Amino acid sequence: MGLIAKSAIARGHSVTWWTSAFEHVSKRYVAREEKSEQICENLNVYWLSAIGYSNHVSIRRLINNLFVAYRFYIRSKDVAKPDLIVVSFPIPELAFAAVRYGKQYNIPVVVDVRDWWPDALFYSFPKWLKPLLGIATIPYEVLIGKTFKSATAITGITREFVLWGLSKAKRKITELDKDFPHGYEKEEMSRQDIREADSYWEKLGVKKEMKLYNIVFLGSITRSSNFAPIIDASLRLSNDDNHIRFIFCGSGDRLKQLKKMAKGINNIVVNGQWVDRYKIASLLNRAAIGLVPLPDRPDFLNTINNKTIEYLSYSLPIIVSPKRSLVAKIAEENNFGVSWDGYDGEQLIRCIKKVINSNTDYNKMSQAAATYFAVNYRAENVYGKYLEHIEKIEKDYRERK
Repeated sequence: MGLIAKSAIARGHSVTWWTSAFEHVSKRYVAREEKSEQICENLNVYWLSAIGYSNHVSIRRLINNLFVAYRFYIRSKDVAKPDLIVVSFPIPELAFAAVRYGKQYNIPVVVDVRDWWPDALFYSFPKWLKPLLGIATIPYEVLIGKTFKSATAITGITREFVLWGLSKAKRKITELDKDFPHGYEKEEMSRQDIREADSYWEKLGVKKEMKLYNIVFLGSITRSSNFAPIIDASLRLSNDDNHIRFIFCGSGDRLKQLKKMAKGINNIVVNGQWVDRYKIASLLNRAAIGLVPLPDRPDFLNTINNKTIEYLSYSLPIIVSPKRSLVAKIAEENNFGVSWDGYDGEQLIRCIKKVINSNTDYNKMSQAAATYFAVNYRAENVYGKYLEHIEKIEKDYRERK
């Protein structure tokens, strides 16, 4: 949402950004108290109080989300009314509060779909629990249905995500419902930032050298992803190829298991923590390939995840699983990646060798990655088009009233 705000300001708009003081991915507080903060002339951020949580799936997370939505309901009464609202989904409670606010004050609301919730829960739980889960999520299905029905328009990161939102709204698509991918903007780094970030990876033995291929996984290390065949491939390669290394950067509920599987394998580096944007930039600058092991389930099969886009911004060819995912299809059609089934380590090894065996072929894939990023995912292009679209939504809404 920060890049949307930046693009909106560049187009002459003023932005009020409501967000939780607790950050979901890192599970830490971004702000310790509820407050309003003026970031620049046309951007105010309202940090909403949160109770926090440690697990993705927990009662405490649900209570946290309800509390954040309640705080928005209370605080928004005293703030100047906007011309238009854009709200990310999830979290469903805050999205519901936003469309309710829009309805009360006659303000158009765009709901932007980033995740299939609570459907995603059903993909993670065992079969015998799903009937109980279905009963438990009935109140949320009602709330989510009302949210999407009340939205002026639905946007999403792919067409399939827009259609998912429309299925909750139980209506057909209109010209106002449209997909826009994640946009990405490289960080500007000072010399000091570069030195510190490079030093961090050098100490871990992650170096950038000729004929050394660092294959990077950047993201959440959770139960959703199957890392076992990647570890199997790395073990096989460790015996006969000392030019290939796997670097895992991230954290999650399967970090301990990953470290246990990787123990003793000399071509694996597990950096089991979240790192700042400068260290991410440094890591990707010394990478040769981006690894995209997507969970084999409907929501991930139909997404274009932000880590894929981040890899492409650094001109990295990607290796994707499963083969039937949208990311795999786009990568192979546009010649910047190859795919495998996600279960067979030998398949992964063949993919790696296909990418690196010829410098000419590697350079072509790298250039294709850079070109595809520039055309499709550069932040100023993506969010420029997004802002044009929501400006149209606001204009059409006023003309109809």
